[in-house]
Amino acid sequence: MLITKLFDTALTLLCKLPFVWLQKIGHWAVLCLWYSQGRMARVTMENISLCFPTMSTAEQKLLARSSLVQTGKTSLETIYMWKASREACLGKIAGVVNEQAVSTAMDSGKGLIFIIPHLGNWELINHYLGSRYGSTQMSLPFSHAGINELITGYRTQSGTSFVEVSQAGIKAQLQVLRDGGCIGLMPDQEPSIHTATFATFFGNSALTNELASGFVNSTGCKAVLAYCQRDGANFSVVFRDIKLGGDTTQAMNRAIENAILNIPEQYLWSYKCFRTR
Repeated sequence: MLITKLFDTALTLLCKLPFVWLQKIGHWAVLCLWYSQGRMARVTMENISLCFPTMSTAEQKLLARSSLVQTGKTSLETIYMWKASREACLGKIAGVVNEQAVSTAMDSGKGLIFIIPHLGNWELINHYLGSRYGSTQMSLPFSHAGINELITGYRTQSGTSFVEVSQAGIKAQLQVLRDGGCIGLMPDQEPSIHTATFATFFGNSALTNELASGFVNSTGCKAVLAYCQRDGANFSVVFRDIKLGGDTTQAMNRAIENAILNIPEQYLWSYKCFRTR
Protein backbone atom coordinates (compact mmCIF):
# COMPACT_ATOMS: atom_id res chain seq x y z
CA MET A 1 0.00 0.00 0.00
CA LEU A 2 2.80 2.42 0.93
CA ILE A 3 4.75 1.62 -2.25
CA THR A 4 1.65 2.23 -4.36
CA LYS A 5 0.97 5.54 -2.60
CA LEU A 6 4.57 6.71 -3.05
CA PHE A 7 4.53 5.68 -6.71
CA ASP A 8 1.33 7.63 -7.37
CA THR A 9 2.63 10.69 -5.48
CA ALA A 10 5.93 10.68 -7.40
CA LEU A 11 4.13 10.50 -10.75
CA THR A 12 1.69 13.23 -9.71
CA LEU A 13 4.57 15.56 -8.84
CA LEU A 14 6.45 14.80 -12.06
CA CYS A 15 3.31 15.40 -14.12
CA LYS A 16 3.15 18.95 -12.74
CA LEU A 17 6.39 19.78 -14.57
CA PRO A 18 6.15 21.39 -18.02
CA PHE A 19 5.95 18.72 -20.70
CA VAL A 20 9.20 19.84 -22.36
CA TRP A 21 10.97 19.44 -19.01
CA LEU A 22 9.85 15.82 -18.84
CA GLN A 23 11.29 15.30 -22.32
CA LYS A 24 14.58 16.91 -21.26
CA ILE A 25 14.82 14.77 -18.11
CA GLY A 26 14.33 11.64 -20.24
CA HIS A 27 16.89 12.92 -22.75
CA TRP A 28 19.68 13.54 -20.24
CA ALA A 29 18.96 10.48 -18.09
CA VAL A 30 19.34 8.15 -21.06
CA LEU A 31 22.47 9.93 -22.34
CA CYS A 32 24.10 8.85 -19.07
CA LEU A 33 23.29 5.26 -19.99
CA TRP A 34 24.75 5.79 -23.44
CA TYR A 35 28.06 7.14 -22.19
CA SER A 36 28.31 4.44 -19.50
CA GLN A 37 27.56 1.81 -22.19
CA GLY A 38 24.98 0.04 -20.05
CA ARG A 39 22.77 -2.82 -21.18
CA MET A 40 20.31 -0.58 -23.06
CA ALA A 41 23.14 1.00 -25.04
CA ARG A 42 24.70 -2.36 -25.90
CA VAL A 43 21.43 -3.97 -26.99
CA THR A 44 20.48 -0.90 -29.04
CA MET A 45 23.84 -0.92 -30.84
CA GLU A 46 23.64 -4.66 -31.50
CA ASN A 47 20.13 -4.44 -32.98
CA ILE A 48 21.02 -1.49 -35.19
CA SER A 49 24.16 -3.20 -36.47
CA LEU A 50 22.05 -6.26 -37.39
CA CYS A 51 19.24 -4.29 -39.03
CA PHE A 52 21.35 -1.64 -40.80
CA PRO A 53 24.49 -3.55 -41.86
CA THR A 54 25.26 -1.17 -44.74
CA MET A 55 25.68 1.78 -42.38
CA SER A 56 29.17 2.72 -41.27
CA THR A 57 30.01 2.14 -37.60
CA ALA A 58 29.87 5.91 -37.01
CA GLU A 59 26.37 6.09 -38.55
CA GLN A 60 25.20 3.13 -36.47
CA LYS A 61 26.47 4.77 -33.28
CA LEU A 62 24.78 8.05 -34.16
CA LEU A 63 21.45 6.27 -34.77
CA ALA A 64 21.83 4.22 -31.57
CA ARG A 65 22.49 7.34 -29.50
CA SER A 66 19.53 9.18 -31.08
CA SER A 67 17.30 6.17 -30.49
CA LEU A 68 18.16 6.05 -26.79
CA VAL A 69 17.41 9.76 -26.46
CA GLN A 70 13.99 9.24 -28.05
CA THR A 71 13.34 6.22 -25.79
CA GLY A 72 14.20 8.35 -22.77
CA LYS A 73 11.70 10.97 -23.89
CA THR A 74 9.03 8.31 -24.35
CA SER A 75 9.63 7.00 -20.83
CA LEU A 76 9.07 10.38 -19.16
CA GLU A 77 6.24 11.34 -21.54
CA THR A 78 4.45 8.20 -20.41
CA ILE A 79 3.98 9.74 -16.95
CA TYR A 80 2.11 12.62 -18.58
CA MET A 81 0.02 10.29 -20.76
CA TRP A 82 -0.98 8.32 -17.66
CA LYS A 83 -1.69 11.21 -15.29
CA ALA A 84 -2.89 14.14 -17.40
CA SER A 85 -6.49 14.45 -18.58
CA ARG A 86 -7.53 12.91 -21.87
CA GLU A 87 -8.15 16.40 -23.26
CA ALA A 88 -4.63 17.53 -22.34
CA CYS A 89 -3.10 14.45 -23.92
CA LEU A 90 -5.14 14.79 -27.11
CA GLY A 91 -4.04 18.43 -27.20
CA LYS A 92 -0.48 17.18 -27.87
CA ILE A 93 -1.63 15.74 -31.21
CA ALA A 94 -0.97 18.38 -33.87
CA GLY A 95 -2.11 16.36 -36.88
CA VAL A 96 -3.41 13.06 -38.22
CA VAL A 97 -2.08 11.41 -41.38
CA ASN A 98 -4.10 9.06 -43.63
CA GLU A 99 -7.09 8.46 -41.34
CA GLN A 100 -8.98 7.55 -44.50
CA ALA A 101 -7.24 4.16 -44.23
CA VAL A 102 -9.20 3.51 -41.03
CA SER A 103 -12.54 4.55 -42.55
CA THR A 104 -11.95 2.33 -45.57
CA ALA A 105 -11.00 -0.66 -43.42
CA MET A 106 -14.02 -0.23 -41.14
CA ASP A 107 -16.40 -0.17 -44.11
CA SER A 108 -16.04 -3.96 -44.30
CA GLY A 109 -17.94 -4.33 -41.02
CA LYS A 110 -15.70 -7.24 -40.05
CA GLY A 111 -13.65 -5.49 -37.42
CA LEU A 112 -10.27 -3.80 -37.48
CA ILE A 113 -6.88 -4.52 -35.93
CA PHE A 114 -4.64 -1.56 -35.20
CA ILE A 115 -1.07 -2.85 -35.48
CA ILE A 116 0.85 -0.59 -33.07
CA PRO A 117 4.65 -0.92 -33.17
CA HIS A 118 6.88 0.45 -30.41
CA LEU A 119 7.47 3.57 -32.48
CA GLY A 120 7.14 7.16 -31.29
CA ASN A 121 4.84 7.38 -28.24
CA TRP A 122 2.64 4.29 -27.94
CA GLU A 123 0.84 5.50 -24.80
CA LEU A 124 -0.50 8.61 -26.54
CA ILE A 125 -1.94 6.51 -29.38
CA ASN A 126 -4.19 4.86 -26.77
CA HIS A 127 -5.87 8.22 -26.13
CA TYR A 128 -6.55 8.81 -29.80
CA LEU A 129 -7.75 5.31 -30.64
CA GLY A 130 -9.76 5.10 -27.43
CA SER A 131 -11.52 8.42 -27.96
CA ARG A 132 -12.21 7.83 -31.66
CA TYR A 133 -12.70 4.10 -32.00
CA GLY A 134 -13.11 2.55 -28.55
CA SER A 135 -10.19 0.19 -29.13
CA THR A 136 -9.55 -2.89 -26.94
CA GLN A 137 -5.92 -3.78 -26.32
CA MET A 138 -4.03 -6.49 -24.44
CA SER A 139 -1.57 -5.41 -21.77
CA LEU A 140 1.08 -7.25 -19.77
CA PRO A 141 0.60 -6.79 -16.01
CA PHE A 142 3.20 -5.11 -13.83
CA SER A 143 4.79 -7.36 -11.22
CA HIS A 144 3.54 -5.32 -8.23
CA ALA A 145 -0.23 -5.87 -7.86
CA GLY A 146 -0.96 -2.43 -6.37
CA ILE A 147 1.05 -0.55 -9.01
CA ASN A 148 -0.52 -2.70 -11.73
CA GLU A 149 -4.01 -1.73 -10.53
CA LEU A 150 -2.97 1.91 -10.40
CA ILE A 151 -1.54 1.96 -13.93
CA THR A 152 -4.55 0.09 -15.31
CA GLY A 153 -6.69 2.85 -13.84
CA TYR A 154 -4.52 5.52 -15.47
CA ARG A 155 -4.72 3.82 -18.84
CA THR A 156 -8.46 3.22 -18.90
CA GLN A 157 -9.00 6.99 -18.72
CA SER A 158 -7.73 7.09 -22.31
CA GLY A 159 -10.94 5.43 -23.52
CA THR A 160 -9.04 2.32 -24.61
CA SER A 161 -10.12 -0.88 -22.86
CA PHE A 162 -7.41 -3.26 -21.66
CA VAL A 163 -7.59 -7.03 -21.28
CA GLU A 164 -5.00 -9.41 -19.88
CA VAL A 165 -2.48 -11.25 -22.05
CA SER A 166 -4.09 -14.67 -21.78
CA GLN A 167 -6.55 -16.97 -23.50
CA ALA A 168 -9.32 -14.93 -21.89
CA GLY A 169 -7.83 -11.77 -23.37
CA ILE A 170 -7.59 -13.35 -26.82
CA LYS A 171 -11.24 -14.46 -26.62
CA ALA A 172 -12.27 -10.96 -25.56
CA GLN A 173 -10.48 -9.36 -28.52
CA LEU A 174 -11.88 -11.98 -30.89
CA GLN A 175 -15.40 -11.15 -29.73
CA VAL A 176 -14.78 -7.43 -30.30
CA LEU A 177 -13.75 -8.19 -33.90
CA ARG A 178 -16.77 -10.43 -34.48
CA ASP A 179 -18.94 -7.56 -33.28
CA GLY A 180 -17.30 -5.30 -35.89
CA GLY A 181 -15.20 -3.37 -33.37
CA CYS A 182 -11.54 -2.39 -33.13
CA ILE A 183 -8.64 -3.92 -31.23
CA GLY A 184 -4.98 -2.98 -30.82
CA LEU A 185 -1.98 -5.30 -31.01
CA MET A 186 1.69 -4.55 -30.34
CA PRO A 187 3.25 -7.54 -32.13
CA ASP A 188 6.85 -6.38 -32.54
CA GLN A 189 8.22 -7.92 -29.35
CA GLU A 190 9.15 -11.56 -28.96
CA PRO A 191 6.20 -13.75 -27.84
CA SER A 192 6.13 -17.27 -26.44
CA ILE A 193 7.54 -19.72 -28.98
CA HIS A 194 4.26 -21.65 -28.83
CA THR A 195 2.30 -18.68 -30.22
CA ALA A 196 4.73 -17.54 -32.89
CA THR A 197 6.52 -18.27 -36.11
CA PHE A 198 9.79 -17.05 -37.58
CA ALA A 199 9.48 -14.20 -40.08
CA THR A 200 11.99 -11.81 -41.58
CA PHE A 201 12.50 -8.46 -39.84
CA PHE A 202 15.08 -6.16 -41.43
CA GLY A 203 16.72 -9.15 -43.11
CA ASN A 204 16.95 -11.17 -39.89
CA SER A 205 14.89 -14.13 -38.76
CA ALA A 206 12.73 -12.97 -35.83
CA LEU A 207 10.24 -14.88 -33.71
CA THR A 208 7.01 -13.10 -34.58
CA ASN A 209 3.56 -13.13 -33.00
CA GLU A 210 0.93 -14.97 -35.10
CA LEU A 211 -2.06 -13.52 -33.25
CA ALA A 212 -2.87 -10.92 -35.92
CA SER A 213 -2.73 -13.60 -38.60
CA GLY A 214 -5.03 -15.83 -36.54
CA PHE A 215 -7.56 -13.04 -36.06
CA VAL A 216 -7.56 -12.19 -39.76
CA ASN A 217 -8.07 -15.83 -40.74
CA SER A 218 -10.83 -16.31 -38.14
CA THR A 219 -12.86 -13.17 -38.81
CA GLY A 220 -11.82 -11.69 -42.15
CA CYS A 221 -11.05 -8.43 -40.34
CA LYS A 222 -8.84 -5.68 -41.74
CA ALA A 223 -5.59 -4.29 -40.33
CA VAL A 224 -4.11 -0.79 -40.25
CA LEU A 225 -0.73 0.24 -38.85
CA ALA A 226 -0.93 3.07 -36.31
CA TYR A 227 1.75 5.05 -34.49
CA CYS A 228 2.31 8.42 -32.85
CA GLN A 229 5.30 10.25 -34.32
CA ARG A 230 7.11 12.77 -32.12
CA ASP A 231 7.50 16.25 -33.62
CA GLY A 232 9.29 18.22 -30.89
CA ALA A 233 6.80 18.71 -28.05
CA ASN A 234 3.86 17.67 -30.24
CA PHE A 235 2.88 14.51 -32.13
CA SER A 236 1.29 13.31 -35.32
CA VAL A 237 -0.90 10.20 -35.45
CA VAL A 238 0.00 8.24 -38.58
CA PHE A 239 -2.06 5.45 -40.15
CA ARG A 240 -0.71 3.16 -42.87
CA ASP A 241 -2.46 0.49 -44.94
CA ILE A 242 -1.29 -3.09 -44.49
CA LYS A 243 -1.65 -5.20 -47.61
CA LEU A 244 -2.68 -8.56 -46.22
CA GLY A 245 -2.61 -11.65 -48.35
CA GLY A 246 -0.38 -14.67 -48.56
CA ASP A 247 1.84 -14.61 -45.48
CA THR A 248 -0.03 -12.22 -43.14
CA THR A 249 2.71 -12.30 -40.48
CA GLN A 250 5.41 -11.34 -42.98
CA ALA A 251 3.18 -8.62 -44.44
CA MET A 252 2.77 -7.20 -40.95
CA ASN A 253 6.55 -7.17 -40.36
CA ARG A 254 7.09 -5.50 -43.72
CA ALA A 255 4.59 -2.75 -42.83
CA ILE A 256 6.34 -2.19 -39.48
CA GLU A 257 9.73 -2.00 -41.22
CA ASN A 258 8.46 0.63 -43.67
CA ALA A 259 7.12 2.75 -40.81
CA ILE A 260 10.38 2.47 -38.87
CA LEU A 261 12.43 3.50 -41.90
CA ASN A 262 10.53 6.79 -41.88
CA ILE A 263 11.71 7.62 -38.33
CA PRO A 264 14.26 4.93 -37.30
CA GLU A 265 15.50 6.90 -34.30
CA GLN A 266 12.03 6.75 -32.71
CA TYR A 267 11.88 2.94 -32.61
CA LEU A 268 12.52 0.95 -29.41
CA TRP A 269 15.83 -0.62 -30.46
CA SER A 270 16.75 -1.33 -26.83
CA TYR A 271 14.55 -4.45 -26.82
CA LYS A 272 16.18 -7.79 -27.69
CA CYS A 273 14.38 -8.38 -31.00
CA PHE A 274 16.34 -11.51 -31.90
CA ARG A 275 16.65 -13.30 -28.58
CA THR A 276 15.41 -16.64 -29.96
CA ARG A 277 17.17 -17.86 -33.10
